[in-house]
Amino acid sequence: MKTPKRWAIPVTVLLLGALAAPAQLDEAQVYFSVSTDKPVRPGETARVQVRAQGVDKLQFRLYRVNDPEKFFLKLDDPHRFGAEASPRPEVALTPLERFAAWKNRLRTRVRNVARRQFTGENRSAIRAKYLTPKQAPAAAGTPGAAVQGSEYAAIPLLNPQQVLRVWEQPVKSRRRWESVVVPVEVERAGLYVVEATDGKKQAYTVISATELVIVSKSQAGQVQVRVVKREDGAPVAGAALTVAVAGRGGEPSRAKTDADGFALVVPERMEDGQLLLMARHEGDFAVATKGSWGFNRAERELRGYVYTDRPVYRPGHTVHVKSILRLASMKGFEVQRGEAQIEIQDSDGESVLRKSLPLNEMGTAAADFVVPAEAPLGYYSVEVKTGEDSVSGGFHVEEYRKPDYEVRVTPRETRVEMEKENVLTLRARYYYGEPVAGAKLTWAVHRNRYWVPWYDMDDLSESGEEQDEYYGGEQVAEGEGRLNENGEFVLPYTAPRTETDQRYRVEARVTDESGREITGAGSFVATRGEFFVHAQAAQWLTKPGQNARIDVETRGYDGVFVPNVGFRAELVRYEWGRRERQTVLASSAGTTGGGGRGGGGVRAAG
Repeated sequence: MKTPKRWAIPVTVLLLGALAAPAQLDEAQVYFSVSTDKPVRPGETARVQVRAQGVDKLQFRLYRVNDPEKFFLKLDDPHRFGAEASPRPEVALTPLERFAAWKNRLRTRVRNVARRQFTGENRSAIRAKYLTPKQAPAAAGTPGAAVQGSEYAAIPLLNPQQVLRVWEQPVKSRRRWESVVVPVEVERAGLYVVEATDGKKQAYTVISATELVIVSKSQAGQVQVRVVKREDGAPVAGAALTVAVAGRGGEPSRAKTDADGFALVVPERMEDGQLLLMARHEGDFAVATKGSWGFNRAERELRGYVYTDRPVYRPGHTVHVKSILRLASMKGFEVQRGEAQIEIQDSDGESVLRKSLPLNEMGTAAADFVVPAEAPLGYYSVEVKTGEDSVSGGFHVEEYRKPDYEVRVTPRETRVEMEKENVLTLRARYYYGEPVAGAKLTWAVHRNRYWVPWYDMDDLSESGEEQDEYYGGEQVAEGEGRLNENGEFVLPYTAPRTETDQRYRVEARVTDESGREITGAGSFVATRGEFFVHAQAAQWLTKPGQNARIDVETRGYDGVFVPNVGFRAELVRYEWGRRERQTVLASSAGTTGGGGRGGGGVRAAG
C-alpha cells in the first residue's frame, strides 16, 4: 500500500458510528483494521477497536490534527477513508510545472542516495540532533515519540511535527472474530488520527476529544443547530459553526450560536449528500453529520390522505372516494386551495376515471365511481394531484364465490419410520355429497424438520389434516393425475432417510370441469426410529475434576417411556463455529431403567 503525503492523506472521522480504515487483504490473509465508536472528553481514554488476522503486533502512532475544519472539508465521505482514494483527473502540465516536477524528482533521488548511507537508527539520531527542542521527538511510548528500530522503517511518519506518541502493542485475539481494545489517552481537546502499521500496510481511525455536542434539525433548505456542553447540556454561546455538503467543495456556510446555543444556517447551495456540521469554541472542536433528505425538501410539500368508504367492492357497486390535502411547511400545515385532478386505474393499469375536483375550504374533495359489471378483478389505484405533486390510495374489486367442493389429504399413518412406505388418500367431494370424479389433480410434497413436542405429546394423535404452522418448507416431490370415479387418488410415498426427523406436508390442487381450483393439504411425520432420547445435565455448572451427571430419558413418539435402553454419554468441548466433530474428553455408558429413565456421569478434566 502506497503511503500518501503528509497533509493530503485521505482520512476521515467516526461521528456516531464505528469508523475503520482497514489494511487491505493480501495473498497471505494479513488484515487489520482500527475503529472508534464515540467521541471522548479531554482527559479520558479512548477505546480503539482492533481486528487483526495474520499479525500478532502493530505499531501505533497518534497524531494531532492542527486544522480539523480543513481536514474534514477535504474529505469526500466523512465516514470512510484510507482504504480507497478517488483517481485524480489527468491535467496537462505547463512547461513551468514540468520543470518543477523534474527538479523535485532530481532532489528526491539525491536525498535518497544520501539517506541510504545511514541506517534507520542513525537517521533518527541525526534528525533529533538538528531539530529544535520544540520539534525534537521524545522517547518511545511518550508524547512526541519517534519511530525506533528498523522493523517499521518502511512506513514513515505521516507528519513528524504532529506526532504525539508511538508505541507497539500485541493485537492477537483469542478468537479470530473477536477484537482487541487499545486504550489511547487524550489530554487536550481536539481531533486526533491514530495510525496502525505492521511495517507494510497501514490502517487509520480518528479520535475526537471534545466537550461540545452538536444537535441539529434540517428542513427545506435550513439547518437549525444547537451547541451544548457534553457534561451538563448547558448552551454554548458564540460557537462558530461551519456547514457544508461533504465532498462538494465550494465555500461553506458559517454562523454563530446565540445566547441559548442556537443558530439557523441557510446554505446558498442545496445539494444531495451528507451535511457536515462543525463547531468551534475556545479551542474546542466538534463535528457531526446529517443526511440531506430533510434539508433538500421543498419549502412546502403536499401531504394528504386518500380513502374510500369500503376496502373491497364487487362489480356494479359504487365507490365513494375522498381526499384530504395539506401543505407541509416550516410553520406547520396549511390547507390546500384550488383544484385537484383525480385518476383511478384498474388492475390492468387502464384509466377508468379522470376528472378535476374543486377543493372546499377544508382542503377536501370527493368523487364517485361505479364499478362496471365486467370490470377486471384486483387492486385499483387512486391518485390525486395538484400541480406536480400527488397523493395516492386504492381499493380492491373482487367477486366472491362460495366453494362448491372441498379437498382433503389423509395419510394412512400420522407417523412412519423413514424408508417405510406411507399411503395418502387425496379426496375431493362436492358439499352436497357427490365425488368430484375425473377432476385434474396436481400434488406436491414439502418437508420441514420435526421437533419432538416434549411438552405436548398429544401432537401425533391428530388426524393428519393440515395445520397452519406446517406451511412452507423444502419441496421434495411433485406430480399430476386424475381422480377416480369416487373422487379419490391414492398416493404412496416413502420418506428417504435423513439426519433428523421430518414433517412431510402433501398439498393437493383439484380443478373441476368448470375450471375452478380448490386446494387441500395433510401431513405426517417420518422419524429415524421408534423412540427418541432426551439428555440433560443435572446442573449447569461443574468444577474441573468434578463428576458431571447426565439425566437420560427414552420415550416413544406416543409419549410412553421405553425401558431398558442402553446409551453412551460423551463429554465434548464445544467451540462455536467449528463444524467438524470435536475431541471427546470423557465418556460413560449406562442403561435406562424400567421406567425409561437413567443417568450417567462424566468427569470434567481438571
